[in-house]
Amino acid sequence: IYLSVSNGRGKENRYRTYPSVTVNHLENWKQDSQKIKVTPSEPNAKSLNDKLYEFKTHFIEELKECYKNDIRLDKDVIKRIEKTFGNSVTNKKIKLTNDKFYLTTIWSEFVEGMESGLYKHKSKGSKVPYSNNTIQNHKGSIKRWAEFEKVNGKILPHQINETLHSQFVHYYENHENQYLNNAINKWIVCFKALVNKEPMKPYKKQMLEYDSREWTEVSNETLSWALTEDELDTLYNLDLSDNPEYDLYRDVFVFNAHTCGMRIGDYLELKDKEIKTVEDKTGNSFDVLEFNQQKTGGRVVVPIPNVGLNIIKKHDGIPMPESSQRSNEVLKILGKKAKLYKKISKKLANGKILEAKQWEILTNHVARKTFCTLTYKSGVNTLDIMNISGHKSEKVLLGYINVTEEQHALRWTQTDYFKKVNRKHLRIA
Repeated sequence: IYLSVSNGRGKENRYRTYPSVTVNHLENWKQDSQKIKVTPSEPNAKSLNDKLYEFKTHFIEELKECYKNDIRLDKDVIKRIEKTFGNSVTNKKIKLTNDKFYLTTIWSEFVEGMESGLYKHKSKGSKVPYSNNTIQNHKGSIKRWAEFEKVNGKILPHQINETLHSQFVHYYENHENQYLNNAINKWIVCFKALVNKEPMKPYKKQMLEYDSREWTEVSNETLSWALTEDELDTLYNLDLSDNPEYDLYRDVFVFNAHTCGMRIGDYLELKDKEIKTVEDKTGNSFDVLEFNQQKTGGRVVVPIPNVGLNIIKKHDGIPMPESSQRSNEVLKILGKKAKLYKKISKKLANGKILEAKQWEILTNHVARKTFCTLTYKSGVNTLDIMNISGHKSEKVLLGYINVTEEQHALRWTQTDYFKKVNRKHLRIA
């Protein structure tokens, strides 16, 4: 027995069902009425016809429930309906499962488990607690997905597919707040992480169309820039004595831009105990910052310059922001106060021009780019910069450095090799 379901537009899906009927003579099967002809040669015709009618009625009622509760038809659903013939509880259970599915509630409970240590992630063969930065990223993602649901309707497990991904990206790419692609990507990455975690396991069987490979990140063409020394000094010299919160976030940025340009996730994990004192061969002592990078696991030891030590003394320890999100919000306000009005622009591959004023795109990440750029312009060897910034390759590092071809050339003039050649071969007047 086959079930044929048509959407009324010429498209028909056919499903094979388990029950079957035996007809003694093929000519006794009435195709138009889908019944067995009642005849002495078919002694079981009446009982089988009654069974067929009941089976069809059962399917029709259960299919109505499926459509009413927005349950997508597939082989598994058909099998469940089939097995409950005479006991129609299956789709009521499915409805109950859907009624219990609240994405943001499940997500929030998962975050609570991350914070309490109930849920951990694998790192180098062992399970370790989630970092504060990861937890904050998930909290921010919950807000964005909650907003999306409020506008587009409740998300059910079977709707988690490539179409949902496209709708989510389109919604935030055209949002009035003009979110950057790297922010949208972060919300997608956190969603994909949630789908693979324990709280989502009860719903995985209904997510038949979900394929993580289809949930690709948005093209992340962003405006790359760094502060000059003068701009960084202007930001540092702002009088923010009337606003302790702004003062703290400014100092966090300056400390990072002058010290080692660490990722904000690493910064949020810093502790005062990671400041140590070392001595050189001549007996001079220096305070250094020692920490392990979350992304690479690499150990970093970097001397703290005077400006960094002054900031630590001012705040009686390493100044710590409430969150990376709040930091990014405040930095834009501070950028305006520092009059960072210069326009940054970039021509994209599709010919579109990406443009913004400096203060509009002043974020935690700019501190990292600023450190790499200023040290490179000052003639510091790229390998030395990599040892401190934690970049694994020179190619990636150079992508962070905001210098022109002319500045690359001027930096070359400061190398020992260039100076040596000039001393050896004097220029003819």
